[in-house]
Amino acid sequence: MINNIKNSTIRLNICVLQAKSFRERLFGLIFKRLKGTEVFLIKNCNSVHTFWMFRKIDIIFLDQNNKVISLFKDFKTFRFTPFIKNAVCVIEAESGFISKHDIYVDVILNLQILRKNIL
Repeated sequence: MINNIKNSTIRLNICVLQAKSFRERLFGLIFKRLKGTEVFLIKNCNSVHTFWMFRKIDIIFLDQNNKVISLFKDFKTFRFTPFIKNAVCVIEAESGFISKHDIYVDVILNLQILRKNIL
């Protein structure tokens, strides 16, 4: 991880699993546990739910420039996030990810997307 405060950019060396199908978007992490180096990316999304999940997760909403516009640390199960204005994608990660990588609002995330089968 490189955290460059001057440019407000964080480059994350992680595996980004991207939801492609309706089913992957709908079920997300309900039946999936991410490894420490993985996050789940959903494009064209400005709200998520944690119904039928049995653990807290971290949620990061990004705008069209990959700038963090909203964060939810340790988001509880069986909840909806509010609709986030200007969000074009969301990252779901295991609880503790935001703190571990020192992610905060207004920082730009530099991600390399690796496509894997989600379900």
